[in-house]
Amino acid sequence: MRQTVAGTPTNHTLDLASGLTQVLADGTNAYLYGTGRIGQEQPGGWQYQVPDALGSVRQPADTSGAATLMQSYAPFGSTLSTVGSASTAFTFVGEQVDPTALIYLRARYLSLYLNQWIQPDPIVSDPYFPADWNRYAYVRNNPINHTDPSGARVDDESCQVLARQGDMACQGYLLEERAEWYEPEHLRSGTEKSPPPFVSWNPSVWVPPALVLDAGRSVPPGTNFSQEYICGCPGACGIGALAAIFRTRSPNLSANDVFTNADALEGVDPNVTNWWELEQIVEDRPGWNAVTRRPGTAESAHQFLRSALSGKRYPVAGVQINGSTGRIVDIGAGHWVVVSAVSREDQWARGEEWRWLRIMNPFDNENEYYPWGYFWSGMWLETLSTHRIVEVWWQREDFPNANLPE
Repeated sequence: MRQTVAGTPTNHTLDLASGLTQVLADGTNAYLYGTGRIGQEQPGGWQYQVPDALGSVRQPADTSGAATLMQSYAPFGSTLSTVGSASTAFTFVGEQVDPTALIYLRARYLSLYLNQWIQPDPIVSDPYFPADWNRYAYVRNNPINHTDPSGARVDDESCQVLARQGDMACQGYLLEERAEWYEPEHLRSGTEKSPPPFVSWNPSVWVPPALVLDAGRSVPPGTNFSQEYICGCPGACGIGALAAIFRTRSPNLSANDVFTNADALEGVDPNVTNWWELEQIVEDRPGWNAVTRRPGTAESAHQFLRSALSGKRYPVAGVQINGSTGRIVDIGAGHWVVVSAVSREDQWARGEEWRWLRIMNPFDNENEYYPWGYFWSGMWLETLSTHRIVEVWWQREDFPNANLPE
């Protein structure tokens, strides 16, 4: 990138692969990075940057450790005092100040003279926070505690603090970052096992783990390939899902018994259960009923799930999973899971990052959590256009689920 000041051009070499664009060289100096900027190689030798809590460069030091420059700053970044002969383009919050006294913070410029941005924020980050309606304000006029290296939001550490204080913009950002963990390039082991922060589950139903027995002993929830203990076969995910649901009424009913009963039904293969076989297994149990939905779009699927859960019904959704880990994927092995909760409707309406589901996965007989867009991409069985949700419910008046723990 070329910058021209007073007719003099300067060519900058940038690192575009890092989370935030960084300057690697400017024709005169080269810059060294670790988790942050460590130092710069000048014509006179190396100079190492010593930052304060905000990342502002206070005391650059030479290779002997001696301070070559000492600087102090006003709250919004203007220089209060300078002692020493060294120079550095990186000053307040560790960012580059150009000759016009503007700090480049990637999405926009901060004016040290005006103590604010010179361009407005393109959105009102949190409409429920009055300070965010001033779209020129830098870090909500709290520069002593927060920074904004992207020019679009406060830094991650500050966002963590603000999110815990109820800031919805930071909560949404952290949820969006969490959802990225599910993508192959950012995959983190066990991501699906911990609930997303700040999400409220409503509507929801209580789904206990299925009672799975191995030689008469209970197989602990969280055991990989739990469903295989049901019958000594690789399938039986549908049986595991239904057994968990039936257990809300019959706590001592084992998935092994559900399998045995299903195996006696004409035309039912409980190892590989299709949607009509799930219906048949459900309707064979006194007091239970089932119906299959076939949503054609993500929105209709969402509405089916929300409606079912609001009515204290149990949606059993067909998905694709990785056969080794049990994680939902876009292409894998057909599998049944129980959806037990979706994020609250007003949160869902805020945007994709707020749309989450909680499921009970028979693969390891445990709760898991998925962003809706990721779940929908893996929600199909026979073909990409075949989406199945089998709604299961107790059809008598004394259905107790409203009084059971969430």
